Amino acid sequence: MIDSYRHSSILPSFNPFILLLSLWCIGAYEAFAQTTFNIQTYIEERVHQLDNTPAINYSKKNFQASWIDGMDIRTETDEFNFNRQRYLFRVSPNTPKIRQAQTNLHQLYLKKADLQQTLLKKDFIEIAYDEVLTFYETFRKLKIKEELLIILQDKERVWSKLTFADDKTPSDWIKVQQDITQLEVAIFKETALLQSWQAKGLWLNWENLLPIDSILNRLDKPSINQFQFQAREYDVDNLIIEREEDIEQAEQKKLLDFVQIEYNGPHTEALQEKISLTAGFQLPFSSGRKLKMEEIAIEKEVLQQERLVEKQLSKYKEKERKSELRLLIAEWAYAKDKFAQQGQKMIDFAQQLDNSPLLLLLQKETNAERALDILKLEIAIYEAYIDYLTFTEQLYLPSFHQFLSRT
Repeated sequence: MIDSYRHSSILPSFNPFILLLSLWCIGAYEAFAQTTFNIQTYIEERVHQLDNTPAINYSKKNFQASWIDGMDIRTETDEFNFNRQRYLFRVSPNTPKIRQAQTNLHQLYLKKADLQQTLLKKDFIEIAYDEVLTFYETFRKLKIKEELLIILQDKERVWSKLTFADDKTPSDWIKVQQDITQLEVAIFKETALLQSWQAKGLWLNWENLLPIDSILNRLDKPSINQFQFQAREYDVDNLIIEREEDIEQAEQKKLLDFVQIEYNGPHTEALQEKISLTAGFQLPFSSGRKLKMEEIAIEKEVLQQERLVEKQLSKYKEKERKSELRLLIAEWAYAKDKFAQQGQKMIDFAQQLDNSPLLLLLQKETNAERALDILKLEIAIYEAYIDYLTFTEQLYLPSFHQFLSRT
């Protein structure tokens, strides 16, 4: 009976689950065919959709360096005798150099705020790429598992006939039934996930997805756009320290500290002035100002040392991530080659056994399972690639939407 069945044709079995799933996929494709996005468009529009933070309009009118650094108005009474009320008015002026240094510092504050506003978009870009990879993984898994389900259903038919023909314990048939049930649950879950995306009008075209082989070519190309935000943050912080230093130097060169006018009220004492004018001067020998300059110098040196260490660590970690990515791609290529060899061996062995139906089905089942393993490696490679771009800050460049596309 087994020998006679070896030459029989294996017809795909009918299953209501597959029929309903196929009808749903056809309906979903028709319903959402006009909202299909390529990867670049989806990422660009998704980031724009997530980034609804209102832009901050900084105005130069928010700050204008004043000619007056400080103003003090005081009054005193003599035993509540308001005819002898004393008034004092003191003004501390600003020099042109101080005003210019303050204006320059304010411009750097605006520049740093603009940079921080730009960095707010980083998380939105990462979310968009995570969604694309999740969408791709679910889409590919669903196709492979649907093919695997058909294979298991054919395998269940074979074991069913063999069990009845040889009067055996249906352990193999039961095992296949269990595998089918688990697979149908997994297919239902991934189908529901795709359906939730399609309900939002989302569907991606994978024809332009960057092939794994092309990632190596991109890694080999020299890039001058790495760690740009690190460099820009350091430049701004360093310039801020320099402008603070300029202000302190201008303060040290300031000679006129204040001008004071005092009115002592009406009185008859000949030796007491009614109105007096006082001017205060400062000498550039203040230990407090010298200490402030030393503090700024130390702060600047520490910042430079931190930047040097940051560049060295970034370079080391960038090489480390690149090596890990190359290793993953090498593993993916090797696994594909070994799985192909294994599949050919099973085909040759099945031909020696007159194309045994069970062996042919086992070969197809193994191919589907190996396809899932290859997909797992592919997703790991894409995730490592995005992680590399994230770490080197290339993902946040104006061309952020192009990194998973062929062009």
